[in-house]
Amino acid sequence: IDLYQAVLSISGINNNCSIMESPRQTEGIFQYQHQSNTNERISQKWIQILGNNYEIYISDIYKPDNDTLGLALEGTIDTENGKETDTHHYIRTILPDGVIGKEGTLKPGDELLEINTQVLYGKNHMYVIEILKLFKHEIKLVCARRKIQ
Repeated sequence: IDLYQAVLSISGINNNCSIMESPRQTEGIFQYQHQSNTNERISQKWIQILGNNYEIYISDIYKPDNDTLGLALEGTIDTENGKETDTHHYIRTILPDGVIGKEGTLKPGDELLEINTQVLYGKNHMYVIEILKLFKHEIKLVCARRKIQ
């Protein structure tokens, strides 16, 4: 069942019940609860992958067609014994008036992990740049921030 169908189902139930909230109020509550549950699952997934030394930050933003995210990325590659092991994409700068800067959750130094369920962790840097340009409107950016010890 997708979110739209679930909202319609809840709205239909509420039309027949006098003691429940109005359908419009319930839609907002359901969408908030769905988003909270989704964000919790995403956080748990990345903590299992990265470990407990990281905090996961999720930014739910809206990017208009003619706007940019307002960030610059820095790609790094870990090497072990001369072989590339992991690729990382860190937020280098955030424009205060950009979409991400106005939302306020993410900070320079955060590692970009995924966008709208598309995993970016470990991917080629140019691929990540192109993927970020593709997404418009409702965007969920997931980042990791190392905990301060």
